[in-house]
Amino acid sequence: MNFTQIKLEEILEAMKSFEDIIKTTPLEYNKYLSHKYKSTIYLKREDLQVTGSFKIRGVLNFINNNKLHCIERGVVCASAGNHSQGVALMCRKFKIFGDIFLPINTPSYKVDKTIQYGGDFIKVHQVGSDFDFSYNQAKCFSQNNESVFIHPFDDRDIIVGQSTVGYEIFSDTSITDNIDFIVCPIGGGGLISGIIESAKLFSQSTRILGCEPEGASSMKKSIEEGKVVKLNKIDVFIDGVSVKEVGNYNFNICKNYNLKIELSNLNSLLKTIFDIYEKTNISMELASAMTVDILNNISDKIKGKTIVLIISGGNIDMNKLYSL
Repeated sequence: MNFTQIKLEEILEAMKSFEDIIKTTPLEYNKYLSHKYKSTIYLKREDLQVTGSFKIRGVLNFINNNKLHCIERGVVCASAGNHSQGVALMCRKFKIFGDIFLPINTPSYKVDKTIQYGGDFIKVHQVGSDFDFSYNQAKCFSQNNESVFIHPFDDRDIIVGQSTVGYEIFSDTSITDNIDFIVCPIGGGGLISGIIESAKLFSQSTRILGCEPEGASSMKKSIEEGKVVKLNKIDVFIDGVSVKEVGNYNFNICKNYNLKIELSNLNSLLKTIFDIYEKTNISMELASAMTVDILNNISDKIKGKTIVLIISGGNIDMNKLYSL
């Protein structure tokens, strides 16, 4: 599937439509990480976004561009938890009826938040043990009911919405130096696709780095083999990025960019989460913390550089972590 490069006008139109709904999240200098890695490190705090995740950006842009169909036919989505919260909140705001499919093992607080955001406008279906099973069920449901399917990552409107994260980074006047690296987590590839597209427009000298969990490295495997690869088995513990198969649009954007991807080990990741919380009082969900964790892999490359880490969400299940 070919993907035509995103135009500045599309991003600006999305930003305009975000007024009074989406926050322009802070880009914060982090003293602890900067000293630790002898670099200048900023955190893009999407954990402070409405619903606690960047996902709502793409959802709102999609609904704004397909509003009539969404209202008339209702919407369906599949999610590991963050996408569903964005869809639920927008269903309530625009009075759209939606069916939301989540894996059975979705953290209870994400399920509760989804129901809270959507109220009487949504119905939650918990099916299967992973995102991919829920996705397939949602697609069938959408086709059978002729509802509008809001894909969590493999859709142009979604990617344009996520590219506004990059727009905000490159427009932030608090960074006076050129940004050398932006580190971004990868699940299905929607966020990193938007970041790559925004970098093409605003700063081609900035290198985008991806990070995936060792147990669910679907984008890295796909790039290595030159085609979208569906993994037979994945570790679903890092629920926000545990995807067996990345999107076609997302794969092509990342492959054509020659994206480099670092892998995060679960044991190291858990230590990173508690270290960051202890030193900075920031609660990062597992997917977000990968951006910090992989700095250990590239510490020599980033000395003296300016780096932005995208903290994609803060919807964390502390009980789950403490149980380990």
